[in-house]
Amino acid sequence: FPLILALRWIMATQKAPPRDADRDALELRAAREALDAGLPVLGICRGMQLINVTLGGTLHQSLHDFYIEEPNIRSVFPRKRVEVRPDSALAAVLGSGVRRVNALHDQAVDRLGEGMVASAVEEGNSVVQAVELAGADFVLGVQWHPEFLPQVAAQQALFRRLVDAARTRAEGRRQ
Repeated sequence: FPLILALRWIMATQKAPPRDADRDALELRAAREALDAGLPVLGICRGMQLINVTLGGTLHQSLHDFYIEEPNIRSVFPRKRVEVRPDSALAAVLGSGVRRVNALHDQAVDRLGEGMVASAVEEGNSVVQAVELAGADFVLGVQWHPEFLPQVAAQQALFRRLVDAARTRAEGRRQ
């Protein structure tokens, strides 16, 4: 228990790195090229935000101005409850309804980009926690960190779905 408290304290005191314009430009260009090429994309945390911004969306630069929860602990442990929209591509992977996820972010989607839909929102405050591109084979972004939840089969399924989508696309190009 003391170790968990110490880890939570360390995670809560982490500051965001300074803005890196070169990194932003590189990642936005890579996101644009992947989307234009119709590649399968799974954006995690900043990756989800990049997909949204690439498609003209905006971000809340800080959740602290409006975000209310008990308390906002940055944790690799599943502490947030998100509601997955039943008719979403995300629901086809995770299942619909309430899912427990982890959160390590201070920014969030404000306005959705062109063609983007919110496929999961945080229970209680409606902060967007997952997005997808309508009509795309597989363009999905999650605000949480499934890579830190390898023990959760549904979170592993996100990566399996990405690999399956890439394999299907590659096989289609070979034919």
